[in-house]
Amino acid sequence: MVEAGLTPINLTSVMIVNKRFALPLFSFLVAENGANHPASTNTTLSAITAPFWQTGLNPYDISISCIEAVCYPELLHTRQYLSLPSIRTKLGVDLSPSIPTNFTSCSSTVGQAFNLAQDILQPSTPKYVAGLLERGVHVLVYVGDLDWICNWRGNEKWTIGLEWSGQREFGEKVLRGWEVEGRRAGMTRSFSQEGGSDGSGGGGGRLTFATVEGAGHMVPYNRPKESLVMVQR
Repeated sequence: MVEAGLTPINLTSVMIVNKRFALPLFSFLVAENGANHPASTNTTLSAITAPFWQTGLNPYDISISCIEAVCYPELLHTRQYLSLPSIRTKLGVDLSPSIPTNFTSCSSTVGQAFNLAQDILQPSTPKYVAGLLERGVHVLVYVGDLDWICNWRGNEKWTIGLEWSGQREFGEKVLRGWEVEGRRAGMTRSFSQEGGSDGSGGGGGRLTFATVEGAGHMVPYNRPKESLVMVQR
């Protein structure tokens, strides 16, 4: 970065939560039916997820149900607050007529655009995470065990399949329980390299995967104490 005239960022760690991924079955079916056609991607995704939507359960927290398309009522207060003109001004939000006047926490328009671009089939996160680990940056990937849309099984799978110099050792680690004040808070797996492999001579990165029991998509909201302890560790 220095050679390019850029100011280096003293990055020591990052956290990734609720990573959405393409299911192996989804990727296979799209490939079989023409992966280059957005309609095929949307049709296949709908076919796989339809059974869950029929249950009426909350995709972000399977222990509760959505009420009239509202899965987290608390977000209604957030939307009202962030839509206030005074708050928009403080945040520097463009107030031109072409910009919507309300805050939207989950835009179907934006989501549809990503689907049409087949973004779910082009995961870029792994290569960036691998690059950070090789440069000595610690990475924490965590997820609530009640989250379906970004479930822990899929998140565990991509961390194990992540191609980096510590992949084998990380995959060999046993998924074990972690506790807060003597009570089980979730499951975790972690591996730390002794030295980086990028030739910098610095310490290696540490990859940690953790689940938080009793938490949905909004982990800190559901389990604030456990979330704080997890981050501090």
